[in-house]
Amino acid sequence: MQYAFGEEPSGSTNSKKGNYLGIRAGYSDARMNLAVSASQYHSGTATAASRIDSMSVVGTYDLGVVKPMAFWASEKNSSGARIDAYLVGATAPLGPMGELRATYSYYDRKSSGNDWTKLALGYLHNLSRRTALYGTYARIDNRGGSTQIITTTGFGNAPISQPLTNRPGASSSGLEFGIRHIF
Repeated sequence: MQYAFGEEPSGSTNSKKGNYLGIRAGYSDARMNLAVSASQYHSGTATAASRIDSMSVVGTYDLGVVKPMAFWASEKNSSGARIDAYLVGATAPLGPMGELRATYSYYDRKSSGNDWTKLALGYLHNLSRRTALYGTYARIDNRGGSTQIITTTGFGNAPISQPLTNRPGASSSGLEFGIRHIF
């Protein structure tokens, strides 16, 4: 459980702005990992209150040759706008040092047809217990007026300075390579 106080003065119109309450519960054993969470964040402006409620459920199960995963999340703001996210994926060992990774996700904006899907395929190659090389290809397909793109900072709407276009209903893809080291 986590609680965070916002920084608004107690006498202001939106004195709860920035307050956060979150809770998470999980279960894990040698093969299975399950978790549920819920949170509430007070946002808005100094004079107009708003709230964002979110919930999620995630699970994985290691079958030895493949480790499937599933995820569901929902976020709703105080004006009634809601988005649900669904993800299915898997990791599979490839030889003694490699791992294949794949996910498919669907993002559903409940009050519109402006949804999108994302497919990601990747490979991780361990060089040692602490160092690995990785690569990932991802593609987003937008529906309706959705303008989600793959950006240089990850996933999201492109900032104005971003040289990429984000046309409604278009698709976007990206490729990344990197090295990971755990200190």
